[in-house]
Amino acid sequence: MDLRLIVNGCIYMCGGLTFKFDDVSEEELLRFFTAEELAAFRALGHVETFFWARRPVLPAILRAPHPSPLPKGERDDISIPSPQGERIGGEGGFVPRNDIHLYDWGNREKEVDLPKTGWARSESLAEGRWNYLHPKPIVIPAELGYEKKVWFDIWGTIEGVLVEKNGVIRAYMLTVPASAEYQAKTSHDRMPKLASGGVKFLDT
Repeated sequence: MDLRLIVNGCIYMCGGLTFKFDDVSEEELLRFFTAEELAAFRALGHVETFFWARRPVLPAILRAPHPSPLPKGERDDISIPSPQGERIGGEGGFVPRNDIHLYDWGNREKEVDLPKTGWARSESLAEGRWNYLHPKPIVIPAELGYEKKVWFDIWGTIEGVLVEKNGVIRAYMLTVPASAEYQAKTSHDRMPKLASGGVKFLDT
């Protein structure tokens, strides 16, 4: 069964993940979620985020210990504002390595001039197709991943990139060709690119 989702006239593949509730401050969470949602997440002990949600988000750590190398020709002298407004990178200083922030996941808005997807192919990044957006490497801490109604454990972190254009900041998850098991379980030919660790499907 094809579980692709049509949003604003565009087709997107479904995806989601969970991350630990205590890893992100409640002040940060309330920027994206309602008080009712926060109470539910607190009871669960983790936060659930899906690309098709009202406002999809990704947790991200910048300047992480094991990011993908920047694409060939990528600038390393720019900075990106964090959600609180301070500058990250360049001469403006750095957010602490273990400081997790939330960012809007990809782009579903016609008026936003950024790639209308939630994912970036690792091959495209390596080929320089994202260079015009000066992507910054991030790692995405996640406990569980979700694809095509299937949940799987993630031990380690997922790679991603953070981009900014015209003051709009978005996070994208990197993908690679799916493993045989991932493709068999999800019928999907792409999977998250892991910075470390691996995945284990919950029914195996």
